[in-house]
Amino acid sequence: LKVMAGRRNMGIKALADVAGMSEPPGAYHAGFVLGPRVNAGGRVGRSDLGTRLLSTSDPVEAGNLAAELEILNVERKAIEAEVLEAAQAMVGEEDPGPVVIVSGRDWHPGVIGIVAARLKEQWRRPAIVIALNDGIGKGSARSVRGVDLGAAVIAARQAGLLVNGGGHPMAAGLTVAEDQLEALKTFLADHIGPQMAQVSAVHDLSLDGVVTSGAANMEF
Repeated sequence: LKVMAGRRNMGIKALADVAGMSEPPGAYHAGFVLGPRVNAGGRVGRSDLGTRLLSTSDPVEAGNLAAELEILNVERKAIEAEVLEAAQAMVGEEDPGPVVIVSGRDWHPGVIGIVAARLKEQWRRPAIVIALNDGIGKGSARSVRGVDLGAAVIAARQAGLLVNGGGHPMAAGLTVAEDQLEALKTFLADHIGPQMAQVSAVHDLSLDGVVTSGAANMEF
């Protein structure tokens, strides 16, 4: 962060300017201001844009690349909002069961991971978002603490329900034939249900530190 604050990297400087960043960067800026703009290239544009931006020493090229990534990031947000709205409407207000699974034709595969994370936060249970195209679904999944989603996806693959799939406890990816979707939903609900029954319904809040009111003085 100290190196980034020096703005000697032409790409970071150009990206910070495009994003309207005037203060020294913190973890928030890296994760939610600069990061999404770099990622937008790979999500809805070209994945080489971020590499070119961060490695160039030409301020003009850096400015052009940063401007292009800014446009792609706006496009990414619009696509994400559209897919999220469709996915939420698909789930509706009813209890979706132990795992939220939604699929849509021609959904952009570059945003389904973000949408899965949003659904997971909304419903506080694992969520899988699948983009269908030509009879094949590409899915991205996010989980909650206490549910090993990667193991469930691997078990589904081993059961012959997936073309491919894998992951770790908190996230997974999969490829599924469209005609296997319903069987996959049943399998994952049965596999994840017992784990969800053990997960607390109380929403966790992770704290980095605690300070008493007496310690929050002018010296501190």
